[in-house]
Amino acid sequence: MKRGNVHSASRTGVMAILILAFLFVLSGCMFNRLKKDMQEQGRLVTVTGRVIDEAPRQADKGLVAVIIETGDVLNPKLKNFTRLDANGTFSWRVPPGRYRVFAFEDTGGQRVYSPEARTGRSAPIEASVPGSTIRVNVTIPRRRDIAASSQASRIQASIGGDSIALPFRNIGAVTTLDNPAFSPENIQTGLWEPYKFVTSVPMGIFLLEEYDRHKVPVLFIHGISGAPTNFRRLIAGLDKTHCQPLVFYYPSGFRIHMIAGYLDKTLGQLCHTAGFRDLVIVAHSMGGLVARDFINMAATAKRKYRIKAFISISTPWAGHSAARAGVKYAPAVVPAWIDLAPGSPFLAGLFDTPLPPGMTRVLAFSYKGDSMFTSGNNDGVVSLASQLRMEAQEESDIVRGFNRTHMGILEDPALAALINRTLKQALE
Repeated sequence: MKRGNVHSASRTGVMAILILAFLFVLSGCMFNRLKKDMQEQGRLVTVTGRVIDEAPRQADKGLVAVIIETGDVLNPKLKNFTRLDANGTFSWRVPPGRYRVFAFEDTGGQRVYSPEARTGRSAPIEASVPGSTIRVNVTIPRRRDIAASSQASRIQASIGGDSIALPFRNIGAVTTLDNPAFSPENIQTGLWEPYKFVTSVPMGIFLLEEYDRHKVPVLFIHGISGAPTNFRRLIAGLDKTHCQPLVFYYPSGFRIHMIAGYLDKTLGQLCHTAGFRDLVIVAHSMGGLVARDFINMAATAKRKYRIKAFISISTPWAGHSAARAGVKYAPAVVPAWIDLAPGSPFLAGLFDTPLPPGMTRVLAFSYKGDSMFTSGNNDGVVSLASQLRMEAQEESDIVRGFNRTHMGILEDPALAALINRTLKQALE
């Protein structure tokens, strides 16, 4: 074996030992939380199906499906809802219990149930087997079903809210970066207990100022073990003359494709309500992978909005070796590690769908650091080789390096200036 290969093998072996030692230290606390959370997810039941509308669809009237927990007849609980697309399909994951699916005509476009709306309902659903999948169909009759409408009205009244969209109040809710939801404790919950995060922490897309239809939304997407607060400096430096900042907050421990799907769904809801037609994405670290997968979905589904620019920052386009070690050796596996492992099916197919035409693409990378858990040149977290994966470079209009650490790049005034220049050119 050549001397260089011996040195490389030695460094790889040392890195593996360090990663294993790190996992051993964590195993007594974090992994116990992760195991319990994974067990809770394994208990969930998938309820999926299709809504069939017997009347011709009117352009100004969408359809909404909701799932209601009916175990306590006197205290029904709204568990989830979705605005239906053209094929009318829905899918939710819920704890074992008794449920019923209602679908109604959304006459006002605000996901608010009206007693005058045509309404359909499924048969009672017994979701008693953990991990199972139940398929149901709901028919909305051509004429108003008085019994279904009456039951839907009683359920809404018992919930105590005036809108069926209550659980999704964070799609376009106005907040600040000092929101307690963005606390370090919640961030760690999102990584190690993602299911608990979903059930206990406000999440979704937040506005940082009142929506202005004359400005283009700039969506900031954090990475693994991150939060919207990571972008405080960049948001403060954003030229808000023609732009307005939005932040996406999510449990970063979930599979990346699942996160991207949730982003696609929530952004579609926000677009329907707010009516924006252009969008800019700024994503850091794993957030860049979430964004790229989401862009693939949006391009395939032909959404009503156009993504004018995509700026990724310090993204591990080729994955991270520590994630692969975690998948192989850890006592419990954070789901996101599966996709972050180099050579994963997720990473292998990420660039199969080309970016939409007309999108400005900027790849920003960082190179100041020397992580013991990352081989080769790196920014203290992600290797330079991963950030500069060839496919990511080839699809970019601008590739710009910063002598900063993985998190330090977000504080660099030069990056803020690059973002503002990109926005100005893309929006012209």
